[in-house]
Amino acid sequence: MILAIGSVDEQVRERLAPHGPLVEVEPDDREAIGHRLPQAVAIVARAAAVVDEAVIEAAPLLRVIGRSGVGVERVDLEAATRRGIPVVVTPDGGTRGVAEGALALMLHLVNASGR
Repeated sequence: MILAIGSVDEQVRERLAPHGPLVEVEPDDREAIGHRLPQAVAIVARAAAVVDEAVIEAAPLLRVIGRSGVGVERVDLEAATRRGIPVVVTPDGGTRGVAEGALALMLHLVNASGR
């Protein structure tokens, strides 16, 4: 089972489907997270997710932690390393959103200057 701490996009669900069922839990629902950890072989950690030593140790089947975005400050890298669990990131995950935002701001500036 793949545990998503935080909601994931449908496209992510489709990409992960061949690797097992995906279960989403809210980042602040520690009870639900704790309930699912014993079956988790992978964790998808969204923005607000905290993957600390207690989370890692409660997941005996855990093989990988995927962090959306580029930061790993909410993942206990030392605990993951001790268990031999790779922590991966998605450095280009926000590229499209940033580009769209920049273009929207430029269009707003052009529109505002024409008044």
